[in-house]
Amino acid sequence: MTSQELLDLLSKSFGEKIQNETEFRGETSFTIAASDVHEIANFCRDELSFDYLLDITSIDNFGEDPRFEIVCHLYSMPHGVHLRLKLRVPEELGAVDTISDIWPTANWHEREAYDMMGPRPHRWKAARLSRFRALPAQRIVSRVRIRLNYRASVSDAL
Repeated sequence: MTSQELLDLLSKSFGEKIQNETEFRGETSFTIAASDVHEIANFCRDELSFDYLLDITSIDNFGEDPRFEIVCHLYSMPHGVHLRLKLRVPEELGAVDTISDIWPTANWHEREAYDMMGPRPHRWKAARLSRFRALPAQRIVSRVRIRLNYRASVSDAL
């Protein structure tokens, strides 16, 4: 199956659920609703052989609505095709379904996106951050001086 056939199959299978399709430098991006991410990601892995989750990134479009954008970068090793799934997440929603049950590495990427931006995956038991007044990356952390003692000399290493 060619790369264009893979992407056409995805478009035909989820025609109404795909809000936008763009292609740039040989990589295709599909914008989908946040509520459809689990179903479409599962289809991409099982039916289209997108077996490798490269990355999950998040974008804060401050001042725009919806505010957050989550981008899942997928790769199909058998077909050599890149695919991006873009989710637009309103600030009041603040959470999307996890895809860590589809690709286990998504767990780490989802946690990183939450720590940096705030949208967190459902079904992930996040540590309680009630004592902080802002998101972890936004809070002011007091600086701690670390004193390093290097007692070995160059002659000791030789």
